[in-house]
Amino acid sequence: MEGIIQVKVGEQIGRAEVVVAGPPRFTVYGGVEISPDQRRHTLVETEGEIDFCWAYPNPDFRVLDTDLGEIGQAPFSPGAGSGRFEFYVESLTDDEESELVVSCVDPFGQFSQKTYRGRSVEPPANPDPLPEPDDE
Repeated sequence: MEGIIQVKVGEQIGRAEVVVAGPPRFTVYGGVEISPDQRRHTLVETEGEIDFCWAYPNPDFRVLDTDLGEIGQAPFSPGAGSGRFEFYVESLTDDEESELVVSCVDPFGQFSQKTYRGRSVEPPANPDPLPEPDDE
């Protein structure tokens, strides 16, 4: 968001253009519906900095850093002054009703969140039949 600040002191007027960083933005590679034992790479970015992120507890999911170490679901941070944070969300469930909400906030209290869901693995509707054995 852009704006102009104008200050008047006596007869003098000063103006400055300012850019205000918006809330963090999520980019999820591959979508938010995750089959069991799959993970989604997530990038969170903002023009300012990300103060911290957290995931609401759900044992059906794991949150991993990009080195695939478990972060957990308590508040986690990308590091001081960083406007970019990457992590993975891994599903341990095929329950489509199960959700994990990850939220990230900047130092000004602006926040965004993304909801990940389990996805069932459906067997093929018409599996290929087994070939008939030869009688020879």
